[in-house]
Amino acid sequence: SLDYEKDAFSGSVRDELLKRQRVVIGIRPYAVRRSKDGVPATVSANQWLGDQTHIAADFAGGSLVLVEHDRTRLELGAPINISIDPKNLHVFDQSSGMAISHGMELA
Repeated sequence: SLDYEKDAFSGSVRDELLKRQRVVIGIRPYAVRRSKDGVPATVSANQWLGDQTHIAADFAGGSLVLVEHDRTRLELGAPINISIDPKNLHVFDQSSGMAISHGMELA
């Protein structure tokens, strides 16, 4: 799982998040980055689409997709590390599905 320092979020967003035990996180593929110091994931698909590579990865009991604008050659099952800047997180209430925040701002 990804861990963030508490000051990675504005006070108002942090207050809303702390009211809930569980939330749903939405992330657009362009916001996911491979990084040396990121969190471990495993490549489950790698598709070159002519001008970008879509890489699917098993991560934290689910899957996510990241987009790279170069041809990236990764074997299925290859370990990678990913990072996501908290300003790119979209947070939703698990029960209602209502948006809580987009990036650093309340929805």
